[in-house]
Amino acid sequence: MGYGATDCTIEIDSNIPVAKGYASSTADILATAQLCIRSRHPETPEPVVHALALSVARQLEYGDYLLHPGVAACAQRSHRLLTAYRTDLRWTLVGVDEGGWVRTEEFHQESPEDLGKARVYAELFAQLDTALRADDYAAAAEVASRSAELHNDRLPKKSLEDLRRIQRDLGALGVCVAHSGTLAGLIFSRHQPDHDLRVRECRAELESCGYSSETFTLKEAQR
Repeated sequence: MGYGATDCTIEIDSNIPVAKGYASSTADILATAQLCIRSRHPETPEPVVHALALSVARQLEYGDYLLHPGVAACAQRSHRLLTAYRTDLRWTLVGVDEGGWVRTEEFHQESPEDLGKARVYAELFAQLDTALRADDYAAAAEVASRSAELHNDRLPKKSLEDLRRIQRDLGALGVCVAHSGTLAGLIFSRHQPDHDLRVRECRAELESCGYSSETFTLKEAQR
């Protein structure tokens, strides 16, 4: 694009915690790439800006899902968007940060691919795809739970047993974890009766167990 390494200094002011499982590095890469394109060529149409930014990001980290307004499935190794979904799950996630950090690149280098698990994940993805297309908020949460449990031998979450117990006690739909991060949580949906009460009780129960929690709302592209 005509920029040299010494042409500019970029400061990133972000509210995304680093190395926790929030895709902070991918967000920084995409934001920087889009900034450079827009500042050099401000007349560039938005779809072209996105396409160019992604072509840069894919050389470093895969990030198509961050530019989609809702839930997206991506093939990280082949660097391509599989499906962009329009959903009505109405999920609320009550999450806890177990502390520390996970450096994604180092983690994947230290954890070689398990072909047996890869086959199970392929089956889980097929189930998740069906659930997302049907707006089956409960089935999608069940897939998240199975994925969290399957991954726990590789990046154990010490809160998982407490989360499972709270799930049973309060009727959460499932548990979820960052597969290369320090986050774990419980899944609720605003489709559920008494959703707000369930979330409040969940946060109170987590606090009684010594966890500080936050709530997150799933951003969805509507039908």
